[in-house]
Amino acid sequence: MKEQQDESILKTSSLSVIFSKKQVLSGVDLAFAHRKITSVIGPSGSGKSTLLRALNRMTDFVPEVQVEGDVSFKGHSIFDDQVDAADIRRRIGMVSQNSVVFRKSIFENVAYGLRIKGSHDSGRIEHQVAESLKKVHLWDALKDRLDHDASDIGREQQQRLCMARALVLSPEVLLIDEPTGDLDSGSTNRIEVVLRELRDERTIVIVTHSLHQAARISDKTAFLHFGKLVEYRDTRRFFTNPVMKLTEDYLTGRIFGDER
Repeated sequence: MKEQQDESILKTSSLSVIFSKKQVLSGVDLAFAHRKITSVIGPSGSGKSTLLRALNRMTDFVPEVQVEGDVSFKGHSIFDDQVDAADIRRRIGMVSQNSVVFRKSIFENVAYGLRIKGSHDSGRIEHQVAESLKKVHLWDALKDRLDHDASDIGREQQQRLCMARALVLSPEVLLIDEPTGDLDSGSTNRIEVVLRELRDERTIVIVTHSLHQAARISDKTAFLHFGKLVEYRDTRRFFTNPVMKLTEDYLTGRIFGDER
């Protein structure tokens, strides 16, 4: 079940994804509103990460994949022949579950997307790197260490650095897969603060294994089960008054799920 969304910037229409003849997503209809956080939850193997990859055509890199239905961004299909897939990925940025920093300096990690895009103005690059680090609350901690190897900083800072690397291209949508899966509560809180602030300027879609996290930070919550959308609605009502019996069973632990 889904609620009607107003001012949606990103939509899926009957989206299905098949890997090597295995159906991973089946007929998913979702509309993501601008400047909102949507959490996507569900048991392992529900197709949550596959949904994220389909939203900015990362599925293009998967062999033997078949995508049916459509994803529209600002009213235009991202699968249209005239669409530049690389441009879509810049405008719909992504931080993958196992994102790792490059074996480069902190500065070059953040500047990477700008270099690939062909930017050569060193002053502008420096400005955009600084702004991106400020958005994830890393500038003060790292401004004197920008030439240091990024692998020398802690795991939580690495995660925020990966977010800054995506933000440097000013995406209108940010997709984040398991942003705090291996972090302690203090680190999780710091990243959640960043996510709430980033929502002021862009649409955010996160996949999370934690129902507590979804309830804390998201405006909308979507529940996937075996590749199908079960329920999608305002987060508060989703958790306090679910419509679908399957949703209630998942939230109360009567079906196998993730961390509660």
